[in-house]
Amino acid sequence: MNIKIFTFYYTNNYGTLIQALSLQEFLSKNTNLKVEFAKYQPKKLLYREIFRPIIKKNLSDSLKNMIKSYRLRNWKKEKKLPKPKKNIDEYNSSISVYGSDAIWHTYNFMGFQPYFFGEGNNKFKITYATSIGPSNFDKSSTITKDKIKKLLNAYDHISVRDNNTALLVKEMTGRQPLIVVDPVFLVDFNFINYPLNKIKNYVLIYGTVFTENDKKKIINFCKLKKLKIISIGYYNKWADKNFIYANPEEFLSYIIGANYIFTSMFHGVMLSVKFNKNFWYSVDPIRTNKIEYFINNLDLSTRSIENSNNFSDKINYDLINLKLNKWIEESQNFLIESIKNKE
Repeated sequence: MNIKIFTFYYTNNYGTLIQALSLQEFLSKNTNLKVEFAKYQPKKLLYREIFRPIIKKNLSDSLKNMIKSYRLRNWKKEKKLPKPKKNIDEYNSSISVYGSDAIWHTYNFMGFQPYFFGEGNNKFKITYATSIGPSNFDKSSTITKDKIKKLLNAYDHISVRDNNTALLVKEMTGRQPLIVVDPVFLVDFNFINYPLNKIKNYVLIYGTVFTENDKKKIINFCKLKKLKIISIGYYNKWADKNFIYANPEEFLSYIIGANYIFTSMFHGVMLSVKFNKNFWYSVDPIRTNKIEYFINNLDLSTRSIENSNNFSDKINYDLINLKLNKWIEESQNFLIESIKNKE
């Protein structure tokens, strides 16, 4: 028997890469089965994530993104991530796990992707932490909705990442899916060799969706606390330092070493909580649905940058972790028990 994971595993997004490897690691350690990725990745996705950032009018920006792409390609090779294929894989796995990530999102640049809903795969199928992101299928054609309904009803076990996706599954199948944690919470990161960061006294910026008022508040806070502002993965001109081309291990190192984290990224929040960091988030409209359930379930809505005036407030992780650890155990059991049903 073997397991194949169907997800966006080859992008240049740190969170996507780390969550994909985390899911593979958990399945490998808890099933003793061979676990690999389905190699098909949509061409438009690869272009948007890897190649488009290189095509910039500003030569300096283009060069930095080129270095980032090159370093991430080498990192993927080190982690033995297979090169993506343009053609759809054969469905030769005993068990198929779809997710996590927003693989059911109808991206404007990519459209509806029935392959990631399981089209053509008649084998044993599970979803883990799958999301439709900001998609609204109420406006979809009857043909598309009928196809989605048929595909979702073909799954043996379904879990999702957020309430928006759970509502779609309930509507289409009549089943109430379990909302599970992101794969980064399923495992320790012993399989990723991130170094200790020697830089001290800084806040980390991860993302670009911050209002002008957000930026002013963060800058004033850092001046008051005498903290440097470091932006990672993305360029923010208001930061003291921009480390655009970090690899995922360096990224984790900067997360762990930060005094505070300000993020507009889904995994910026996930990893902040995993490492018990004091973080603040801004609301990125395309990520609202994915992050809302997690924030509300762990009572973290007070960490909104917009609604906060005192960034020195600390999170009581004793309380957070009590609830989170139960959620993690429930999520782990879902995967293990679902696979046992097949075995």
